[in-house]
Amino acid sequence: MPRFFPLLSKSLDLLFAPLTGSLLLLALALLTHRRRPRLSVLATLGALSLLLVFSLEPVANSLTRSLETPTTRTFGDDVTYDAVLLLGGLVDPRPTEDFAEPTALNTHDNAVATSRIAREHGWTHLVVVTSAFHMPRALACFRAVGLEVDALPVDYRSFDPSRHGFSWLPRSHALDQSTNALRERAGRTVYALWGYAR
Repeated sequence: MPRFFPLLSKSLDLLFAPLTGSLLLLALALLTHRRRPRLSVLATLGALSLLLVFSLEPVANSLTRSLETPTTRTFGDDVTYDAVLLLGGLVDPRPTEDFAEPTALNTHDNAVATSRIAREHGWTHLVVVTSAFHMPRALACFRAVGLEVDALPVDYRSFDPSRHGFSWLPRSHALDQSTNALRERAGRTVYALWGYAR
């Protein structure tokens, strides 16, 4: 895998963040406030609107729900699995540095390493455990390396809007949730274009 892919992936993560877009618009507003005041005002309003929209709980929930609803649980209660593949982004990688895949930087790397380990051990029954919104990309990565695995989605972050009320006040947690959803959407697109997901 080209080593610049993780850098590209992280750069796109930053680019698709609403906060980044807002900061860029505010920078434009500052740069144009004397020579083009109308553009400066529009850029400022755009920055504030971007932050406001993606900080609303209904928007964040809708974005997350659109990623989670295609996820189907295929875990078999009566199946004896050869291995459980637990995927997750870690803040501190040190607790897991003694396990397999110490060089995996992303989901594609996880799939490649798992494929090699599964072949070495003759494993055929595997189950992936990861966040519901991340599961479709994970399964697509495993398919791309020739592995068919069962899915056990966890960590559902959205809810059925018909059963729960919304807060229409801007919230920082909603902005964070929106950012994660947009990042995952961008990740799926990039992985598909790069050939890492099928």
